[in-house]
Amino acid sequence: MFAMLAMPALLLTSCQPEEDDVFSQDSSNRLTAYLAETRSVLRSAPNGWVMDYYVGDDQVYGGYAFIVKFDSLTCTAMSELTDDKESTSLYKMTTDDGPVLTFDSYNEVMHALATPSSESYEGSHADFEFIIESVSPDKVVLKGKKTGNIITMHPLQEPAKDYLAKVKNIVDNMIINSVDADNVNGMIDVENRHITVVTPTDTVLSAYTCTENGIRLYQPFDVNGTAYSEFAYNTANQQLTSLDGGSELVLKGHLPTGYQTYENFEGDYDLKFLTQDRNTGKTQEASISIKLTPNADGKTYTLSGLSKGWNAIMTYNRSKGSLVLNTQKVADVDGLSLWLNATSNDNLYPGYTSSGMMTEWDGNTDKPFYKLVSNGAADPTSPESEFVSDGFCLWQMDGSESAGMFKDYTSEYAFANGSNYISNFVGLQKK
Repeated sequence: MFAMLAMPALLLTSCQPEEDDVFSQDSSNRLTAYLAETRSVLRSAPNGWVMDYYVGDDQVYGGYAFIVKFDSLTCTAMSELTDDKESTSLYKMTTDDGPVLTFDSYNEVMHALATPSSESYEGSHADFEFIIESVSPDKVVLKGKKTGNIITMHPLQEPAKDYLAKVKNIVDNMIINSVDADNVNGMIDVENRHITVVTPTDTVLSAYTCTENGIRLYQPFDVNGTAYSEFAYNTANQQLTSLDGGSELVLKGHLPTGYQTYENFEGDYDLKFLTQDRNTGKTQEASISIKLTPNADGKTYTLSGLSKGWNAIMTYNRSKGSLVLNTQKVADVDGLSLWLNATSNDNLYPGYTSSGMMTEWDGNTDKPFYKLVSNGAADPTSPESEFVSDGFCLWQMDGSESAGMFKDYTSEYAFANGSNYISNFVGLQKK
């Protein structure tokens, strides 16, 4: 009896591989045909494809406009991040866990955000391998293998350089901090390309990509049954007008109180801070004469005078109309990196470049005073809490390892007041 039961089992196991081969072969043929059709669609756009390229886990770094044009074996890429530069490389269609489009040979444009640097060993955690979700002549949907971000591509209707010039115009001129309409309000972070929209039924936080005439959201929001995801931006009246079907939605843009344009910060200042008198122990105000010089990029200022041995960079925040001084490397001294490092009540995270302080204008147009406050960066060990920056110290790093406080107070690399630490920054008084 046992022999009789064993025989069917043997027959079953001996036949199973042949059955699997049949189904596997059919599946392989279907996948090969699908990839061939995808390649044909990708090649069909004469100007290439606009790629809404979202960066970082949960689109933390927002979205960027990339242009990719395909032929049978190579692709040529451009993006808003690389000006008029274009780069050509091989691409590949594979069957790794399903249909995959991969830019596996180095492309200066496609790999720019994924390439590690001294400040970020993983780059910006960007994708260059994509699972193919759906394909049509009007739209290709991809999914990043690393981040899981959905990447959409639309056929480009004009030359790539013309499109990217229009995108740059939107990026440079979309200067709003908040929006509102009937029963809708929101906040826009144009630096990191995120929008938070509150409707009567929901709150949606979405990254966005700039387009030739406005913005396109990663995650649409719903108002009275209409889903909104794409808007045209009017520079003159600072409005976002919906381009989706259904009822038109106009979001009026606003700037925050105390907003200052980039050009207004140039000049000479007294950087004021609080210090403790060594003899009396009393807190008193002190200052260092500094100068803010605009840089050619139109986005940053050089801060000189804080030390004889180095200058620092302050970055303009277009959403808030303020300057930001963050933790940054400022010099190389005796084989070590010297950092201007933000502190919080005498605590710090060495090399944590998100921490720092930002300006708040007092409204005085004749002799502006810019209060320095914490920039709101999260505490690395407790992201739900803020790292409340109140000063800066000079800290040394050996590669990525902390090497301790800079001790040579008499060095040209020390602060101009002969110290390695300035706590309780007050602000910048324009002279």
